[in-house]
Amino acid sequence: MIEEARVRVPDQAQKTLKKPVVNTLLNCAGEIMGKGLFGKKLEKALAWNRAENVVISSGIAYNLKKEKKYLDIGSGPGHIGQLLRRMGFDITSCDPFVKPFASVRKEQQSEGSLSLLSEAQHLPFKIDFFEGAMVNFVLHHIPPQDWLIVFDEIERVIKPGGRLILIEDVPLEAGDRATSIWDNWTNGEIFNLLKNLIFRGKASQNLEIKQPILSLIAAGMISDLHLTDDQWKQIFEEKKWELVESKEFFSHDPVTKKDIRHEKFVLRMPN
Repeated sequence: MIEEARVRVPDQAQKTLKKPVVNTLLNCAGEIMGKGLFGKKLEKALAWNRAENVVISSGIAYNLKKEKKYLDIGSGPGHIGQLLRRMGFDITSCDPFVKPFASVRKEQQSEGSLSLLSEAQHLPFKIDFFEGAMVNFVLHHIPPQDWLIVFDEIERVIKPGGRLILIEDVPLEAGDRATSIWDNWTNGEIFNLLKNLIFRGKASQNLEIKQPILSLIAAGMISDLHLTDDQWKQIFEEKKWELVESKEFFSHDPVTKKDIRHEKFVLRMPN
């Protein structure tokens, strides 16, 4: 399963570990939520309820098979993957620096599930090991110029013809709020929360950029982290990833009283 030569401390984790204050802020939410009666109630109201909304509204479980192995890339606090494990799916989680919340870690330890410190740009797994992978609300945390590396890594670890499930915040037009303040808080994303409050989470004018998208990304000409439906579909077409299913769903941001639009894309990898 693990390719030892590829195991390393992720770049993001190395940068974070050199900044004790930053490291503390990134992990404090998970530790607080995992301890005590108040912590358990807070975690249920925030992280678990959000994960349940994503799993139910996206219908992601219908895209998985229980006898297959799946990789949850950029799993963050780990609640979405853990809900799917409870449903009987074989999910391996990895994230560059966010360790699972305490309650998730406890469940993983009791069932022997694997959660690794790993970044999407450098997955420590063997070629063609997984039947499929999930990338849920991850790519908008990664600089677009690194997306091509991530895409190559995904193709490397998924078997030919396997499935990739990609879920992202997808604004309808420039100026729409692309991310949720509530989601930032739920995930313990301190700096994204502050940025969202200051800049109101609006998508940039890059939404007006036309294809070909991959060449623009490679040239560093795409700075927007939230693309439209059509732009995502153009990327899939250029990558020769077959779009099997797409589904729009929403989550409500109780802070701004607005609905945030999400899109699930189910893709078939080339043979």
